[in-house]
Amino acid sequence: MAPSDALLIVNPAARHGETKTMLPAIERLLEGILPHETVLTEGPGDARELAASAAGRSVVVAVGGDGTVHEVLNGIMRIPEHAARRSASSPQAQGTTRDGRTASPRRSRRRR
Repeated sequence: MAPSDALLIVNPAARHGETKTMLPAIERLLEGILPHETVLTEGPGDARELAASAAGRSVVVAVGGDGTVHEVLNGIMRIPEHAARRSASSPQAQGTTRDGRTASPRRSRRRR
């Protein structure tokens, strides 16, 4: 993977603003493991636009809540199929409810 080939799209307002304070720890964890560029969203739609401009990146990591993940996935899908390469997504749940996790078919099955 080339330097800065991964893109972290971070919603600093996720989890009632706690994500912003966790960002230095996230950066330390990735140091030397995953060369990346980190960008912060400032408002609605930012994550979608940032992800849409990530053509050619190997990985796009959405750090935020369900809304951030939704925007990033929509942005990646806006990258033309004929682009050099469409990025993979890696959501990192930082929201308060983690709806995406609790709504998975595996979790929603009734226990007997």
